[in-house]
Amino acid sequence: MSARRARPIPLAPQAAVGATGGIAWVVLLLVLAVAAAWHNSLQVPFLLDDADSIANNPSIRNLATAWRPPGDSGLTVSGRPLLNLSLAVNHAIHGASPAGYHVGNILIHVAAALCLFGVVRRTLLLPGLADRFGAHAVPLAALGAALWALHPMQTAAVTYIIQRAEALAGLCLLATLYAFIRGTQEGSRGWMIAAAVACALGMAAKEVMAAAPLVVLLYDRTFVSGTFREAWRRHGRVHLALVAGWLVLAGLVLASGARGSTVGFGVVPWGGYVVTQLAGIARYLGHVVYPAGLVFDYGAMVENRALPIAVGAVVVLALVIGTLILLRRAPRVGFFGAWFLLILAPTSSVIPVASQTLAEHRMYLPLAAVVFAVVVGLYGIRPRVAWIVLPILAVACAAGTIARNRTFASAITLWEDTVAKAPTSTRAWTSLGVAYLEAGRADDALRCLGRAAELSPQDAGVQADMALMLVKAGRSDEAVAHYERAIELSPEFVEARISYGQLLRHLGRIDDSIAQLRVAVVLAPVSAGARCQLGIALLVSGRAAEGISELTEAARLDPTMIPARYFLGDALAESGRREEAIGHLEAVAELSPQPAAELYNYLGVLYAQTDRPAEALARFRRALAIDPGHERARDNLAALESRLRDAGR
Repeated sequence: MSARRARPIPLAPQAAVGATGGIAWVVLLLVLAVAAAWHNSLQVPFLLDDADSIANNPSIRNLATAWRPPGDSGLTVSGRPLLNLSLAVNHAIHGASPAGYHVGNILIHVAAALCLFGVVRRTLLLPGLADRFGAHAVPLAALGAALWALHPMQTAAVTYIIQRAEALAGLCLLATLYAFIRGTQEGSRGWMIAAAVACALGMAAKEVMAAAPLVVLLYDRTFVSGTFREAWRRHGRVHLALVAGWLVLAGLVLASGARGSTVGFGVVPWGGYVVTQLAGIARYLGHVVYPAGLVFDYGAMVENRALPIAVGAVVVLALVIGTLILLRRAPRVGFFGAWFLLILAPTSSVIPVASQTLAEHRMYLPLAAVVFAVVVGLYGIRPRVAWIVLPILAVACAAGTIARNRTFASAITLWEDTVAKAPTSTRAWTSLGVAYLEAGRADDALRCLGRAAELSPQDAGVQADMALMLVKAGRSDEAVAHYERAIELSPEFVEARISYGQLLRHLGRIDDSIAQLRVAVVLAPVSAGARCQLGIALLVSGRAAEGISELTEAARLDPTMIPARYFLGDALAESGRREEAIGHLEAVAELSPQPAAELYNYLGVLYAQTDRPAEALARFRRALAIDPGHERARDNLAALESRLRDAGR
């Protein structure tokens, strides 16, 4: 890659103070404004996918494994190593505290807002724009960045922790464009290299980054070089370097197995997905104007109402046709439409995303096109009105974001809001049921699951959720029928078979449990969970050798699986293989967020039995430090100390 052919693009000559002055104040005010708008997000708990991608994600517990997120899993982090690494950094600093992850999201959002400010300010100072906007480039760029950063619609990508995937990709795209602009304006090879690096990193954050090379090429043609041919002649190597980022993205997508089969054709009806996107884009634009109707999670809804589809089709067709015409006749205006459509295209076009057919976090960067179209348009038509209206809108946006964050304050308030606005969302009803159950409201929980089952009677997942809910509510016998129905609807539903097998073991139906779990292992031979539960069931049935074999394989497949390591350690100890047992139980102590006193007492006993008194004493004392009232640990410690004194040790 080289910037050798790039001629510096000068900023406006003799720019007024308003074009360049006060940047430090803008940075400070943007940081303070975003912090104020999101201050009440720090108390928001983990929600929805946060549990699997953060709380239950062993790969983020060590920076060395963070670049290898779980693959072929459908998790939000799957195939997105930069996202996973950012979570690992949070984990290294503050562990499992949600507040720290929220701070990380806010910092990423602030950085993106500052990049957006830099991109717009430098663009407004280019020849052809500076005469009209240059004198007020700083305040115009600042107000636009503030409107974008403070808009309530951004809560979907900032307050919802795991959707930092969207914000991180947005930051990388904006950084790519900013570095490219600096490279063209200063003739700097270093800035061009920075653009390529930012682009490659963004590909490791989220697939929406695929739009970046096209956005930069279009920006080059529109604002810098004048034509695509000239853009390629002057900056061809840079554009090739950006396009090379697609190879990174392709490799990550393939490695993730199409994100656990949650993305791709055949996952949801193609036609239904397309018309849903038509209605969805119109809905997004409506929420930009009136964000009171924001929906946290639409689930896998497919739009089938004629009016929203027709309105959406008209809106999208007008956007596409208008953008194409403007790109030819008024390319700088057309760039707004192209920015909007190109960035939405990877998720809101024809490639189905089954888990979320609609999602407002997808508007994270497209929102910038709408915001700056309003800012520049209003200033161009009525400058005096702009200086009054735009600050008022920014304050209103901040107030709306603070109010929206109150909805996120608990799982119950969020899901109650969601089912009120998306009453046909099966996942929303299921999630509200889970929230009620965790709050001890079992009857309300089962009512919500019943509603979910009414909405999706053929959904095996809903049946499995109902079964799990009944188990947690202490009604295990009733759960059996729902697990059987889930398996009947989806015989290859491995997770349902694992949970059913576990339930059957607790009910004392050991042979039936083993039968279900053997099928699960056949269906998913690399499932550590299936092998772990099968191993436990075999141990309970008295088949220790088979149980140890399955648990050993489970621990090999997932060395961080605590139940597999614990039961394997216990079984090995019972079999007289104490040294091996100690290794697994020590791993359990290391992996457990809060190891139990009994675990350290058990380790102390094993160390004593293997004639390692120093380690035994340390473990007994550790048990008592955790639980000073642990009688067995106290007795074991006293007995070992007495024995050592008698032996003169």
